[in-house]
Amino acid sequence: KNKSTPLYYLSGGKIRRHEKNISKNVVHGLLATNSCIVDPFLLTIRACESAYKNGVKFIFNSEVTGFEKQKDFYIIKCKNTTFQSKMVINAAGIYSDFINNLVSEKKYALEAIRGDYIVLDKSQNSLVKRTIFSLPTEKGKGVLVTPSTSGNILLGPTYKKITNKDGTNVTEEGIKEIREKTSINVDNIDYSKLIRTFAGVRSHEKNGDFIIEEAEGCKNFINLIGIESPGLSAAPAISEYVVDKFVSSAFDLKKKPNWDPSINKDMVFSFLSINQKRRLILQNPLYSKIICKCELITQAEILNSITRPLGASTLEGVKKRTRCMMGVCQGGYCQSRIEKILLDVKRGT
Repeated sequence: KNKSTPLYYLSGGKIRRHEKNISKNVVHGLLATNSCIVDPFLLTIRACESAYKNGVKFIFNSEVTGFEKQKDFYIIKCKNTTFQSKMVINAAGIYSDFINNLVSEKKYALEAIRGDYIVLDKSQNSLVKRTIFSLPTEKGKGVLVTPSTSGNILLGPTYKKITNKDGTNVTEEGIKEIREKTSINVDNIDYSKLIRTFAGVRSHEKNGDFIIEEAEGCKNFINLIGIESPGLSAAPAISEYVVDKFVSSAFDLKKKPNWDPSINKDMVFSFLSINQKRRLILQNPLYSKIICKCELITQAEILNSITRPLGASTLEGVKKRTRCMMGVCQGGYCQSRIEKILLDVKRGT
């Protein structure tokens, strides 16, 4: 045990006491007892909703095309509008190099890394109880076997350098690699229970580290470049660092007196007891109408995801807020019904 952190060095036999499906090939490992998993979609959405409730304005579908530096502010040029700001924080992910290069003489060129994933049906949710890592390499933490907050098992990601930053196509080569590498560490994976494959693209800076700095020659233009894994875990600390190092030194910040930290959570109908469900249906009969049968998502939940602050306006938005269309049928049953609900809300009917 490491005395400063809840970290244990275990033999393969002891590891298998914690995780019965760990391969016999595994001879040693580390157990981190304070690790956890989150839903990255809802974490981001709830953070945005909190910001919105506390006065932050969101402008969507406004692609940045250029900047014009003035004495003490920037004119931000978009395809359909312009903005003025005394400070710009560049958190554009895979395109953060492009944003920097529009304004600074110091140029960056991020590499795009595609990662393929496999999602297994919830019938496999007892496969592992914790995230199973391989030994990390120069390509990152490797291919994982991990539970998700929804009860599915997630396998991946792979590591493939690509030239297209929007290249989220899944490849046969990537799926084959996932199967080969996950079977090294974990036995009894039933790949026939695959319900979805997908791919994401992450950014990689050539020096392999986060870049958190003021853009060269551009006062109050703050770059967050190359924020790859563990970027999600590091995000709260990064935000505090940016405020302390850059924002506070540029402006006389005062705490908002009526700032409200509370977040209104969605009601997850399938998690409730029978009595709780009955009471909720009496209050709102739309909770009795199941739209997504795989995930047991009700019409009331779908409507709430659309009408709440910064609500969903697309199928993908509803999906990431409610998990509808993420079950075995992948939307085969419910997609047309959700489309109709979205259309009715837009029409006001």
